[in-house]
Amino acid sequence: MVSITPDDFTIVAAYDRPNWVEITEFQSGVIRIGLVPAGEHTVFFILRCGTLPWADMPFALGRLPDRRNVPVARSPTAGFFIHMELVDLTSHIVCAMHSFTVTPQFSEVLEDQISKQRANLATFSEEKYDAEIAAFYRRYPHQNDMPVGAIVFETAGMKFPKRC
Repeated sequence: MVSITPDDFTIVAAYDRPNWVEITEFQSGVIRIGLVPAGEHTVFFILRCGTLPWADMPFALGRLPDRRNVPVARSPTAGFFIHMELVDLTSHIVCAMHSFTVTPQFSEVLEDQISKQRANLATFSEEKYDAEIAAFYRRYPHQNDMPVGAIVFETAGMKFPKRC
């Protein structure tokens, strides 16, 4: 799941009873992140934490309760802040967090995708969203296929220290 506030993006990855390796890789592994368009209403964040398999999270502005929640204006030299949480599906406990800033170039592509979705909000429906999701998985049936479709892709910024 991907949510957006005026200040940042939050990516929530839900794992069924994440193990120590999954928690460690999510928390401190090298993060690779990309965006793959899935239609006029949806873009997928694709993500790889360390040695873990690729994960994908759809983002559709039309599914947000408050569609006005958009990132604040940023300077052309600034990148968006992204906060990630690894949540245990069984207990709903946050097991790990990782935060980073993406480049201005990544941020610009993301802004463009959000603008396109905003322009198409009048035609958004759950049926169209479901169709875009299904088409995405037909186009990329295996996790390792997803990076090929990325319109922007990068290794995320420096890890934050464990202690402040």
